[in-house]
Amino acid sequence: MTFYRGTVAREGNDVYTVIDTRRAGNSNAGHEYGTTLTQADRDALLEYLKTL
Repeated sequence: MTFYRGTVAREGNDVYTVIDTRRAGNSNAGHEYGTTLTQADRDALLEYLKTL
């Protein structure tokens, strides 16, 4: 799957950044971090992230 991200108009031409999710390191599959956190820990992490 390929995503087109961001557009910048320059003299009538659109410029796109292409992200090819088939390439290593560009996956859109997510990650396994936090699967063992308790609900309280997840809530605390979410509240912390809101402050960033």
